[in-house]
Amino acid sequence: MSLKEWQLTPNTDEQIATIPTLTIEDVNPKTVEYPIEVVDDAFGSGVTMIKNEVSSSSGIVYVDFGLDVSTVEFSDLHYLSLLEEMLTRTGAGNITYDELTEQIMEKTGGVWTLLFIEPVSKSVGNKTMVKSDRNFITKLFIYGKSLAEKSSELLEIIEMIMTKANLDSQSKALEILKERCFSTEMGVSSYGHSYSSYKLFARYTVSGVIEEKMHGVSSINPCYDLLKEVEDN
Repeated sequence: MSLKEWQLTPNTDEQIATIPTLTIEDVNPKTVEYPIEVVDDAFGSGVTMIKNEVSSSSGIVYVDFGLDVSTVEFSDLHYLSLLEEMLTRTGAGNITYDELTEQIMEKTGGVWTLLFIEPVSKSVGNKTMVKSDRNFITKLFIYGKSLAEKSSELLEIIEMIMTKANLDSQSKALEILKERCFSTEMGVSSYGHSYSSYKLFARYTVSGVIEEKMHGVSSINPCYDLLKEVEDN
């Protein structure tokens, strides 16, 4: 029998019966709830720590450090997105970007940043309730992962990025802004449907307005304005 004939030959009932199957009774209807511990003023730092120990992390520690950015004005969102990128792309103190990247790769499984802006709603019995967009969680996260025995080194890197990032690097700010302005402008012609979606959702929700201002067509002119501001200063 040739390979083509073998591929076209249907499986017998006996062969099909050997395939493992699951029934609904095999699925546990209860979700796994991991214990969460909230520690106020952890280690006298003034920081609230949320500790979540799980047995299935394979010896890997995941750390998320969130900075409250709720006081940033809506008109200054473009500064916030620039800050997010510069934190991990400018080096820290006397350490260059390349040296910092080498440390991250050598000692951790990665360190990243995330600007998290998400509407929340009060806890109610009706779990299908639509969020109202009246209240938001607004955090700038620096997060990473490492082996448990290298967790102290991960925390040192995160602290270094937070406290010593070279945010006054004009050349890096120009590089980031040129990349962003160009890619966004080119993206409008290449992925017009995505930018249309930003505009559409901006008509109905506050979070949609924020997304459109930060990533949509409305972000292009502020990007070039900020680029000129950085060039002049």
